[in-house]
Amino acid sequence: MPIRIRLLLAYLLATILLAAGGEMVFERQLQTGLIASMDAALESRAEEVTQIVSENGALDFQDEPERIGPSRATFTQVFTPGGALAVASESIGGRPLLTPAELETARRAPGHLTRNLNGEPLRLLTQPVARSSGVWVVLVGGSLEPATAALARVRQDLAVGATGLALLGAAGVWLLAGTALRPVERMRRTASDMHVRDPAARLDVPRTRDEIAALALTFNDLLARLQSSLWRQRRFVAEAGHELRSPLAVLQAELELATRPGRSRAELVLAVAGAAEETRRLTRLADNLLLLAQNDEDAPLTRLQRLPLAPVVHAAANRARRPGIEFRVDVPAGLTADLDPDRLRQALDNLLDNAQRAAPAGSEIVVRAFTENDTVIIEVTDSGPGFPEHFLPAAFERFRRADTARTRDSSGAGLGLAIVKAVAEAHGGHAEAANRPAGGAAVRIVLPLAASSGSASPAAQTG
Repeated sequence: MPIRIRLLLAYLLATILLAAGGEMVFERQLQTGLIASMDAALESRAEEVTQIVSENGALDFQDEPERIGPSRATFTQVFTPGGALAVASESIGGRPLLTPAELETARRAPGHLTRNLNGEPLRLLTQPVARSSGVWVVLVGGSLEPATAALARVRQDLAVGATGLALLGAAGVWLLAGTALRPVERMRRTASDMHVRDPAARLDVPRTRDEIAALALTFNDLLARLQSSLWRQRRFVAEAGHELRSPLAVLQAELELATRPGRSRAELVLAVAGAAEETRRLTRLADNLLLLAQNDEDAPLTRLQRLPLAPVVHAAANRARRPGIEFRVDVPAGLTADLDPDRLRQALDNLLDNAQRAAPAGSEIVVRAFTENDTVIIEVTDSGPGFPEHFLPAAFERFRRADTARTRDSSGAGLGLAIVKAVAEAHGGHAEAANRPAGGAAVRIVLPLAASSGSASPAAQTG
């Protein structure tokens, strides 16, 4: 159901409830006021009749027709101590209006009664009068028909007024809701015509600085984030396809050469070794791509354990050793941290591979770990040309490569530092890259000494 109609129905329901409640309260107060006014008139009339009845001497009502007879708005009955009707107004005839039980009650104290006579509502007042012959009862009353008619007219007028007010208010709510929701409808039509691939697709933000404008801003921000995510995904797929194509082409060429007739055993061994190297490169690239994809989906990357750091670092350095490059590892034997050894190995393998490709022949790569404040820092330094200054701000972005002067070959996929950053952040830390004053590059993985509850994945906490 449209919001406009819901608002209109809510207004009408609230108006009906308020009008009904207000009418009931007003009618009750008006009825109470009319009855109180009649009671006051009856009490005044009762005082006049009581004064006549209470006079000493014999009572002869026929001598007092004007004083005892009915007034314009009231009627009178007077009862003797024996319960007989001594006098009654002609407008109600000679029928007593009080039963014996009511008459007995009236002799003890004044009281008010409401009675119907031939379908007409009456208001009665009884007043006891003590004489030497006993207690007489004076009854005066009046018709409630004028008050009832007045209440009916007021009720009708209130119903007409409330209906008119409700209709007028409903028209106002309909117009006001339409005016307030018109920008939302424009935004809906604009959004339905948008395409998320259009980088310029945005909603017009009203200048009202209200909730509608805030909604448009929020939608535009969401659209920008979706477009950015889509752009990163498309770029990731395109770059991944490009990076996979090169080793696959080399692998295909190696296998085709190996299958040619007349190849010697040495040539076959060399071809198979080349294919195995490209297969390892493909496996490593696939692992890196999988980790980055999991990181994009906020999937758990680590299973943290309290482990010594030295074995992990030494094992990574041993895997990276190649002829012509010296490795020096400096890690205190007792240094421990909350870490995932497999993920840290993946990050260190990428760091050492980058350093080895940048380091000149005969130089040294240093891997050291130390504590600083409440963190553990793993640092890899080389003696190469360092990072270009313009590259440092984007060093940890995916598929970013330094200039060819930085490395001795260009076989890297540009994912190494992105992997390092993802692994560091999965541990609750961060990664840093800088150039050394003496020359060469330095890359740090900064990890907390103890993992916070927020940095460990559910799998880590249960594993």
